[in-house]
Amino acid sequence: MNLKKTIKVLIFIVVFSLLIYKIGQIPNGLFCDEAQIGVSAYNVIQGNFSEFINPFFYRHLSTYLLGTLPIIATVPQFWDYPNIQQG
Repeated sequence: MNLKKTIKVLIFIVVFSLLIYKIGQIPNGLFCDEAQIGVSAYNVIQGNFSEFINPFFYRHLSTYLLGTLPIIATVPQFWDYPNIQQG
């Protein structure tokens, strides 16, 4: 049992140190393509599928070449967003 706790603490230390490594040099915020994927995921939750050509491709920054996997993977992050906004 003590070994499992030690491993968890070591993993936490490694992850934390990787997160703060060069934190001042990493730009903050989102790039435009990341923000567009988040907006598209929020629109999917609201029932707006206008950006999708078919279930496999969607319009992303005026191109139709990307698959829908980034949006489908982002939807769970925004699923409870309206309830979070209301408090």
